[in-house]
Amino acid sequence: MIIFESIFKNQFDTERISDDSFKKFVEDHIQRLIAKNGLGTFTTAITDTTNAYTSYFGNMSSEDIALAVQQSLTQTNDNILESFKDTVSQKEGFIRSFYNVNTPTYQEFFPHGITEYRQANKANAETLMTRMKAASTVHVADLAAPFVAIWTAFLTNWTASRSAQLLKIGEVDSTKTMTADTRNALETQLMKNLFFVGFTFPGNVTACMDFFKQDIIRYDVSSASDNFGRIIGAVRDAITNAILLDAEIEVLNTNVDKAKNKADGYKTHKVPIGNRQVRFSYPGKTPKIIDITVVDAGVTTLNVDL
Repeated sequence: MIIFESIFKNQFDTERISDDSFKKFVEDHIQRLIAKNGLGTFTTAITDTTNAYTSYFGNMSSEDIALAVQQSLTQTNDNILESFKDTVSQKEGFIRSFYNVNTPTYQEFFPHGITEYRQANKANAETLMTRMKAASTVHVADLAAPFVAIWTAFLTNWTASRSAQLLKIGEVDSTKTMTADTRNALETQLMKNLFFVGFTFPGNVTACMDFFKQDIIRYDVSSASDNFGRIIGAVRDAITNAILLDAEIEVLNTNVDKAKNKADGYKTHKVPIGNRQVRFSYPGKTPKIIDITVVDAGVTTLNVDL
């Protein structure tokens, strides 16, 4: 019995084909199309495949650049916040030299004590900086203008840096979505080529295979006794439940290639059986490491929220 489902399934839509192998395969395939295009039969396929190739691998570069900038901006924010916390701790004594801790004026600066500032985070940083600026401005006659300028600078730098970071995060997310879309487009184009070549040379397997160097993207099939298994699942945002595109999945202390979370989740292959630790990470999220037992030639499902 012929299994038509396997024929119509997109053979290139799999995490088991790395981007490096995929790139080499498509480049080789385009050259083979060009070499066999003496009658112009494959001109459209060459153009469409080249455009899809350029879109995908071009977008990958854009994504890398955007992510690097985002990470730089995140580090800038972290540095500003840490400096703010240190400065508050240093200047608390200066404020206390004017206003006793039990006075209403001191409470304007520290309504919840100095600990609130020492535990400041990105969620409340702007509120605390605004408070310090406002209280200092009200009491500028005692504390002097340079003291007010310290908190004004913190607030200005923080809001500017935070806005730039959030804007870049949105750009990275958009670029990641575009990258996933353009890979899908390239995968689809290759399937079109596969069917078109088959249509051009019906039943001539040798002629058809001349267009595809399959060993570039061939992957091993796990047997029932090879001491390897695989892990599949999805990585989602713990708050919104949205798929975290391109979240990274790493099986620690193994030689297994890192996997990327896609719209339909992630897949790792050839994972040594036994107790393993899997690390999940995504920019802006706290990484998570989970212990899991991988079974021989089996599928272990592991869904994670970050």
